[in-house]
Amino acid sequence: MDNQVPSRFELCRSLSGKKVLVLVFATTSVALVIVRRLLGRDGQLHRAKPLRKGRRLKVAILGGGLAGSAVALWLRDTFGDEDLDLAVICDGPVGGRCQTVQFNDEAYEAGADQCSDTSVYFQALSRRFSLKRWAISSLHMPFAVTNGSQTLFCGVSTTLMRGWTSVADALSWWRLCWRFGYQPIRKLQAFRTDPAMKSSGLYKALADGASFAHPREVLSTIGHSCLQLSGRLAGQWLIRDLRLPRRMIRELVEPGIRSSLGGQTCAEVHALAGLAAIYWGFLGRRYAVCGGTGLLPARAMEAARPRLLQGTARLVRHTPTKMRHEPGFEVAYDASLRGEAMKASGPSKPSRCSRPGAAEAEGLLVENFHLVVVAHPLEHSQVRFENCCNGTDITGTQLPPFRKSVAHFIHGTLNLRYFSRDIGERDQQMAALSFVPPRIWTTADSTTPFYSISLQFPVGIGSLSEARKFLSSAERGEPQVYKTMATRCLTEAEVDACFKRTPGSRIRIVDWHAYPQHSAPQSFRPFVLDNAGVYYVNAIEQAVSSMESSLLGARNVVNLVADWVAQRREPQGF
Repeated sequence: MDNQVPSRFELCRSLSGKKVLVLVFATTSVALVIVRRLLGRDGQLHRAKPLRKGRRLKVAILGGGLAGSAVALWLRDTFGDEDLDLAVICDGPVGGRCQTVQFNDEAYEAGADQCSDTSVYFQALSRRFSLKRWAISSLHMPFAVTNGSQTLFCGVSTTLMRGWTSVADALSWWRLCWRFGYQPIRKLQAFRTDPAMKSSGLYKALADGASFAHPREVLSTIGHSCLQLSGRLAGQWLIRDLRLPRRMIRELVEPGIRSSLGGQTCAEVHALAGLAAIYWGFLGRRYAVCGGTGLLPARAMEAARPRLLQGTARLVRHTPTKMRHEPGFEVAYDASLRGEAMKASGPSKPSRCSRPGAAEAEGLLVENFHLVVVAHPLEHSQVRFENCCNGTDITGTQLPPFRKSVAHFIHGTLNLRYFSRDIGERDQQMAALSFVPPRIWTTADSTTPFYSISLQFPVGIGSLSEARKFLSSAERGEPQVYKTMATRCLTEAEVDACFKRTPGSRIRIVDWHAYPQHSAPQSFRPFVLDNAGVYYVNAIEQAVSSMESSLLGARNVVNLVADWVAQRREPQGF
């Protein structure tokens, strides 16, 4: 019979099968977690030996960006809850330069927006917090290069190739070789295997507990060539060592570097920063985080469970102590200040509350700590140091300020005639682009007021198929959201010259200092500002500024803190 009722034995066997499947799935999941934990592939550090009974380490982290959040998380992993009193002083939203912006009812990346296949720590933490990523480099987003009067180069659109990505890739490669030569392009591709981009020796050393007092030690660990590259201008290295054609540098390499480093040219940046920019712009596989990169520092901060103190750090003072286990630093912060002082814009209403052991003096909230971790760029800081760090005010000295980077979010499509406006009508028809390129870079001598334009995807996108719809729509000339980067705020007339804006749409501007000003030979600040216990995470940024380098600096500082504690494990210490 068709409607025969299953027997009790068949029901039990069916239920048992389901239980077995659930048990196998759960066991596999637990096994994967254990393997990742043992291999260190989930970004979690091993627990250190507990401190002496009654001892508790107090650490202040000045800054709540990606680096500050990672330091907080890894310190919590290392010392646990009972042995660590952790405070993060932050004058803006958690995430720092990893922020999203609301525009046209969608959220878009306002700052750091992608990680690469070499971002070991970023990918490990993404797995730890179960953040979904998608390979944005698999989209084949062709770029165009302009000098402001004409388009010098443009790749091939997948849309025009009816969705055949491999064909578009091959034709774009052919165009590059035709214009710049086969051998020079092959030299660029050789950077895929460059040791400076892998840094496997550095990751191993940090995993083994090594710590570095200065960025030069980090570069030497990666390879002596990295240290040498930081002492040479990118332009000299590209011409003299790699022997790349000047035309290729001017029309391809330098525009890519400008788009990655805030408009800086080969005559300004050192070769190591240029090499990293070339890898990110041309060679590496790039990933976007579903929901935005800001999710990672937010999840890290939640897992770290620090005391989050809203305010701007103003003073770090070393005070004498009688016992080695007593806090030796006073940190004073202003709970009423917000903004660029510590790299982000915060809420308008401060949270002004005293903590146990804190006292108000001269309008500032003061608290004592054993260690202080500076996790924001000192080039833009209001922190003063007294009786420590050589007794000098090191903020704003030695190094130039970060570059002003202004992001303009625009809804519309590109005015393609703008990019060939200074040539004749007949030449315009011959040089006219057959599609709207999703990325536009500019040469160093460009007459455009911006240095890059890029199509933006909402952070809610979670798959390549969704992203391809946005890309195909943009390449057909349909209105989408673009981010235009410049060193100043553009006027509406300047925007309307190169864009056909959607009627009634406004321009959303995000204005901040996002990139360090590089030089050659590059000057550095140390990771160890004071041996008594003041550390600087962002020292690594003058070598290479990226989300992964921030995490490398954070891991190094955590190892420095662990060394500091290990040196004081005695009856009168920890």
